[in-house]
Amino acid sequence: MLTHLVAKGVAVTAALRRRDGRLIGALRALEGVRHYVLFPYAAGTKPTPPFSTTLYYHFGLAAAHMHLALDDFMSAHTRAPLDLAYLLDQPLTALRPWLESRPDDWDFITRLADKIRSSITYLAAERLDWGVCHGDLTLDNVHVTEDNRFIFYDFDSGGPGWRAYDPPGVFQYAGSDRWDAFLRGYTEARRFGSTDLAAVPYFAAANGIWSMGNRARNWTAWSGLWLVNDAYLDQQLSTWRRWDVEQLGKP
Repeated sequence: MLTHLVAKGVAVTAALRRRDGRLIGALRALEGVRHYVLFPYAAGTKPTPPFSTTLYYHFGLAAAHMHLALDDFMSAHTRAPLDLAYLLDQPLTALRPWLESRPDDWDFITRLADKIRSSITYLAAERLDWGVCHGDLTLDNVHVTEDNRFIFYDFDSGGPGWRAYDPPGVFQYAGSDRWDAFLRGYTEARRFGSTDLAAVPYFAAANGIWSMGNRARNWTAWSGLWLVNDAYLDQQLSTWRRWDVEQLGKP
């Protein structure tokens, strides 16, 4: 995918070839064979606050060009789709043991998932845009040059999915002026229809459930069970209770 984007003129950190022409190498380690890829350092710098509407305008424009370039991407390799099973079912399975002692919270998170599922299923039938997504499209995963050129990296959460799943972080955290600027930039290059727009708040909540499940399943295995404690769960569930009331309303 990165090679495809480079060929299309999209600025990404694509893998460097080894001297033998291959992109992927292998090293023997105590635990077995470990594969590696070498990437160049992305040009520019990571954006830092205060984030301007101009920055978000160019962010939206660059995201649209990336999606356009991926519209005709094909691969013989399979990749799990960023569908409702990925966003809701698998995370809920991982979260359930952590909420067994919190039945009210488990009831809320499952009801929230049902609301998301129902709404996204309805909107998908209304032709939600589907294609290859970055999967973690935030300012944490770009560098920006002085002439507002965006270099994308960190595609490890990417895959085929609804394109409205890519920008919910902007919608949730950037504020209305920056969100409007992002959309203005995006829609100058590519359509983002009313159906996609309606889906964004639901995808933000879906990403919240996915993030909690990812922490419960993966982060605890990598770094320790302390990462899913009562304080973390309290903070997350409070956030999504407010989001449910303020952004999603009645089912």
